Amino acid sequence: MKTKQKALLATTLALTLGTSVAFAGGLQLDPTGTGNVSGSIFLEDPPWGGGNVLADDLFELGDSSTDSGNIYAHASGILPGLGILTYQFILPVDSTSAGGGTTVNFTDRAGTSDFAIFFDPTPNVDSAAGTGYGDLNGGSLDAGQVELLSGTIEIDDAGTFIFTDLTALLSGTLQALSPNNSGVATITGNGSGKLSVVVDTQNESYVVNDMIDTGFAVDLSITTLGISLPFTGNSSAKVVEVTPDFGDAELISDGGSLDGQTLPVNDFLCEKSGIGTSSPCDMQYESSTAMTFNGAFVPEPVTLALTGLGMGLMGLAGRRRRLLPEDDKA
Repeated sequence: MKTKQKALLATTLALTLGTSVAFAGGLQLDPTGTGNVSGSIFLEDPPWGGGNVLADDLFELGDSSTDSGNIYAHASGILPGLGILTYQFILPVDSTSAGGGTTVNFTDRAGTSDFAIFFDPTPNVDSAAGTGYGDLNGGSLDAGQVELLSGTIEIDDAGTFIFTDLTALLSGTLQALSPNNSGVATITGNGSGKLSVVVDTQNESYVVNDMIDTGFAVDLSITTLGISLPFTGNSSAKVVEVTPDFGDAELISDGGSLDGQTLPVNDFLCEKSGIGTSSPCDMQYESSTAMTFNGAFVPEPVTLALTGLGMGLMGLAGRRRRLLPEDDKA
C-alpha cells in the first residue's frame, strides 16, 4: 500500500507540475483571427528583420545644436507558414548634438507618439518602396492586414536615445549610401536606445493575452552603414509615409572617397558651414529591433482541466491516506 500510494502521489504531482510550464512575457497570437487560445502561438521574441529609421529635420551636426522633429520607423518579421508581423512608430523628439556633432541625444518632447504592430497573413511588404508596413500617418492597410496593438511611446534610459560613433564626421570621409539611394553620400553613424510602449488598444480577435495592462519594451540599434550585418543594404524610399530629404546636391570636397563629386548628403553636413543647405535635412538609418513583451501566457482549456484533475487527485490521495488504518500508513 505504501508503494502504491507513493506512485499515486507521484502521478498527481506529474500531472500538476507538468501543466505549470514557465513562460517569460510574450505576445500570444491567434493567426486565424477567431480569438481562440487553442492554436495560438506565444511570441517571446518576435523575429524582426532589418528595418529603417528616419530622423526628420533633426540635425545640425557640424556644430553643437538643438533641433526638434520626428523619428519614424518601420520593420517586418516573418512568421513561417503564417505570414508576417510589421511595426511602425512616430516619435516627436528634441535632438541635441554635442562634441562637434559626434554625439546626438534624442529626448522625447510634447506631441503625439504612435506605435502599432500589424499582422498580415498575405504579406505585401516592399522594403525598397517602404510600403505594406501599416496605416500610420495616412498610410493604408493591405487586404487582409490587421492592426494587433497600438499605443504611445516613452524613451527609457534617463530620457535619451543616443546616436554615437559618428567618427567619420571628424575624418571627413564620405561613402555612398545603400543601393536604394546610391546617388546620396553619407557618413557612418551608429546608435542604440530603449523605448517603452504603453498599449492603448488591442485586437482581441488576434491577441488572446492581456497587453493593455502590461505593454512592452523596444531595444533599437541603428547604423548608417548599409553594408554592415545584419542589414541587406536597402534603405526604404519612404518611412511611415515620409520621403527623406537628403538636401541639395553639393560639391563634395572632403578629401575622401567622394571628393570632387556633386551629391546630396545624408544629413550630417547639411548645416556645416560652406558645405550643405541652410536648414536641417534628414538622416536615415537601418535598424535592428528586439522587443520584450510583458503579457502573460494564457493556457488552453485542456491544460486547465488537467491542472484541476491533478489537484483533485492530490486531494483524493491525501484523503485516502487519512482514512488508511495505522498499519497500512507505516
